[in-house]
Amino acid sequence: MKYTMIAAAFAGAVMAGGLAAPAMADEGPEPAPAVSAQEITEAMQQVCEVVPMDHDQCLNYVDVYGGLVINLIEQDLSPQEIAAALGLRS
Repeated sequence: MKYTMIAAAFAGAVMAGGLAAPAMADEGPEPAPAVSAQEITEAMQQVCEVVPMDHDQCLNYVDVYGGLVINLIEQDLSPQEIAAALGLRS
């Protein structure tokens, strides 16, 4: 299902950009940089530029599910767990 890929891409892109999980150092975990919900939303919107689906439909998905995705990212869920939590796993 294409929405599974999109949810995973959103979460993966945000996490890969260092916006969610803290980096690990030899001396213990470093705190994650403070990131606003707006910055996460903008990162998700950037994913819409590259996913293989209608751009407007993707942006609508961000509008509808973005807040929930942000909440799930804050809970340190993996992209696959986020897709499952959204009911998008096939």
